[in-house]
Amino acid sequence: DWFKLIDRLKAIVTDGAGTYHDLTAFVDVAPARYFEWISGKIEPKAQTVLMIQKWVAVMEAKATKKKKKS
Repeated sequence: DWFKLIDRLKAIVTDGAGTYHDLTAFVDVAPARYFEWISGKIEPKAQTVLMIQKWVAVMEAKATKKKKKS
């Protein structure tokens, strides 16, 4: 669900595992679009949601590997 994905996305950015600039570059949208998404002003199209899911999964995996090394 989109709202759960937004929570995961915010956690990644807050924890420093990734930046909203990295995400918006990955999905090829303006950085301001990130703030519209998390504010609930707009929702991305289905294809963009899939790309966001992929980015979130990669960032979460990297964060997990980093924690295991610590």
